[in-house]
Amino acid sequence: MNHDHIRKALTEWDPARRESPDEKMLAETRRAILQKHEARSPVFSRTAAAYALGALVVATSLVGVLVINRPSGLQSPAAGPTQTPAQETLQLHYDTPGGTRIVWTIDPNFSL
Repeated sequence: MNHDHIRKALTEWDPARRESPDEKMLAETRRAILQKHEARSPVFSRTAAAYALGALVVATSLVGVLVINRPSGLQSPAAGPTQTPAQETLQLHYDTPGGTRIVWTIDPNFSL
C-alpha cells in the first residue's frame, strides 16, 4: 500500500507549513510552560518539613518526660527480674518495655 499521495496531500494542505513560527508566540508559550512548572507546589515543601521537625521534637520531648516520670511500680528491663515471695511458691515477674509480661512460678515441692 502506497501512502505517498496521502503524505503529499497532508503536506500541501498543512497551514503550519506556510507560516513561520512567530518568535512572540514561542516566547509566550515558553513563559506559560515555565509559569505552570513554577506554580506547582512540591510534594514536601519547606513549610511541611518545618512542621514535621517540630512534631518530632515535641514527640521526643513527650516520650522523655513520660520515661522520667513513670510510676515507681514499673521497672526497666535493665533492673532485671523481681522476686515476689508467695506462701509456698516463688514467683519471678519480668516486664518488657513493649508490654510483654513474663511470670515464672517456682514450686519448691515440685519433683520429677
